[in-house]
Amino acid sequence: MRRLVFISAVLILSLLSCAYYNTFYNAKKQFNSAEKSAAKNAPGTAITSSQRDLYEQSIKKASKVLTFHPNSKYVDDALFLMGKAYFRMEELGKARRKFEELLANYPQSKFRWEAYYLLGTVLYYMDEVPKARDALSAVIDPARKNRWADDAHFLMGEMALDNGDYQLALQEYSKVAEDYPDSELRSEAMFVIGESYFKLKNYREALTAFQEANRYELVGQRRYEIELRIGECYRQLNEHQKALETFERLARSDRYVDHLPEIRLQISEVHFLMGDTSQAIQEYHNIVKKSPQTKEAAWAYYQLGLIHMNSFDDMVKAKEYFDKSSSESSQSEAAKLASLRGNQIKKLEEYQQKVALPDSLQDSEARFALAEVYLLDVNWPDSALVYYQSVVELTPLSKYAPRSAYAAAWIVENVLGDTARSREMYQGLIASYPFSPSAQTARERLGQPAAVDSNMQNVAERFREAEDLLLKGSDVDGALALYSQIVTDFPHSPYAPKAGCALAWTLEYLKADPDSAMAIFKQLAQEYPDSECALLAQRKIASLSTEVSQDTAAVFSADTTSVASTDTTEQAPAIEEPEKVESESPEEEDADLDKEELEFDEPGGIPTKEQ
Repeated sequence: MRRLVFISAVLILSLLSCAYYNTFYNAKKQFNSAEKSAAKNAPGTAITSSQRDLYEQSIKKASKVLTFHPNSKYVDDALFLMGKAYFRMEELGKARRKFEELLANYPQSKFRWEAYYLLGTVLYYMDEVPKARDALSAVIDPARKNRWADDAHFLMGEMALDNGDYQLALQEYSKVAEDYPDSELRSEAMFVIGESYFKLKNYREALTAFQEANRYELVGQRRYEIELRIGECYRQLNEHQKALETFERLARSDRYVDHLPEIRLQISEVHFLMGDTSQAIQEYHNIVKKSPQTKEAAWAYYQLGLIHMNSFDDMVKAKEYFDKSSSESSQSEAAKLASLRGNQIKKLEEYQQKVALPDSLQDSEARFALAEVYLLDVNWPDSALVYYQSVVELTPLSKYAPRSAYAAAWIVENVLGDTARSREMYQGLIASYPFSPSAQTARERLGQPAAVDSNMQNVAERFREAEDLLLKGSDVDGALALYSQIVTDFPHSPYAPKAGCALAWTLEYLKADPDSAMAIFKQLAQEYPDSECALLAQRKIASLSTEVSQDTAAVFSADTTSVASTDTTEQAPAIEEPEKVESESPEEEDADLDKEELEFDEPGGIPTKEQ
């Protein structure tokens, strides 16, 4: 009887064991079927609905092991399977919980290293980067040899790349390449090392990495990308013949027929860099002919436009090619760049027409704008220099003159490389326009201390003194003398046109000398064409009999609250004209003088644009 009971117990236990084993077996079978099917998907594509069904069935069956057999030896297997299934289904929160449950309750599980790796991956995708690093660090601990360490290093490198930290990325990928010579990720690590060096413009190291990656038995897209990069590295290193040989070899390969237009673009550019412009042009035309309505054709047209703009100075033909690029493949990057270039040429032509007009000698704004287009848009610094200098020479008292003087010195220093001449130009700027923000920036470039604005304070005080004399009516001649001193001694200060305007008004209305007043108005219109006073002067000249005393009085009033500020950090293009702050009575105490905040936009920190 006892023997019968024992046998019965054994049979029951065996059946129970068989039951939970069969449950897990079926879960694993469903999971493996899903994995096998998903492996056939194209890289980067989502799982299909049928694959999702298989993963969900595996989860349901594995969960029965946890519910009905919580003490069985398959619990950690079930937790791991469920975590991976949730991971494949991109249900990251649920995957995270299963991996954390496994690691907390079964720290010695045979799945722990892969679980740490997958947990780190999940946390990375959930943007919890610090926690992801902690999980991956457990995998790559040198004291713990496991097969997931190279994967963990690789993922750490990917995280660094996403953060723009190429140096850290290089360290992580280098560990994969150097410490795990048998790793399946080694060739990919070498490729990414090459890409990182390429982004850092270290083309020699990039070339070495790409050549090392090319030693592996790679096929398809990755092989093409590596060989193309090798050619690009040679080109960047000015080893043009090697670059040309590399690209020509790719063009002859039957494996890369689908990439032939892109390869021919590379060949065209190398021919241009080697000085064979005619061959480059022929290559670009062949691309357009053989691959119409493609992004490569759009790029070929764009490059043809650049060649005619920069090499032949043929803006008409250049714009024609830019327009063709925009219509060839309207959504391509080349089309967007071509559209931008076309607009730049249009703007350039507009300003060229303005400065060609008979009365354009005094149009400082148009000349300055044309110089800006030449420098910043079409990358013709020599032409920009000519027009910047013309602003200073033809309209030395305009608000664009100090800015143009600075830009001209910057070009001489940074483009022409003539530091001795640029220093002289900066010194000339400081001497001619000592109160301008341009002068302050020039002092900084020369290592000189900031200017003490005692002169500006002096000018402001003289202007206020002249104004008080007129308001009190006590000494008109004294006021005239002060206004004349400001115009003569400080022609570049923001008070000069104001003082000139006040001088003309006083002569006309208080001294009954309209002829002298008219002469001063004409001089103001000529020497300060951008000032508010110039507009008044022009109206006065146009209509000699028009009563303008009320307008004039408003214009020459000094701004006593904004003239003495020393802040020159804000940079935008205008010297604001001082305006008077009204006082209740002549006896009211003067407000504290603040130097006017002079706004200026310097090109000095802006490098020449690349094509």
